[in-house]
Amino acid sequence: MLPPHPPIVVYGGGGHAKVLLDLLAAVGGYRVAGMVDDHLEPGSSLLGCPVLGGKEVLSGLVDDGVSMAVNGVGGDGAWVGKGATVNIGVVIGEGARIGNSAVVKSDVAPGAVVHAGQIWPERRPGAAERPPR
Repeated sequence: MLPPHPPIVVYGGGGHAKVLLDLLAAVGGYRVAGMVDDHLEPGSSLLGCPVLGGKEVLSGLVDDGVSMAVNGVGGDGAWVGKGATVNIGVVIGEGARIGNSAVVKSDVAPGAVVHAGQIWPERRPGAAERPPR
């Protein structure tokens, strides 16, 4: 038997977020810690899932053991590919495209493209190296 997944939050509270809640329940093994949405009342619930607050609560969720989130914002917002990792607190701009398996460590501008497998932001030539351990 596989160990359970770490707690996860759903970012967004509209129709796409509802589909993701259904999908997470169908897949099983996930404990949805709650939803984050700037337009829903904190403390309310959607499909039995608590609304934790707006984007301001994201950074504190890591301290609560939440290390995973899914983008439940639909419409013409950003597209995030399969297996992409987006750090908590990162803002993905309107119309941005994040490729499969990309790693996003800081904000992505509206309309920007982070290619599949890319680490964002890219290291700049001459950037200081990490000290050896």
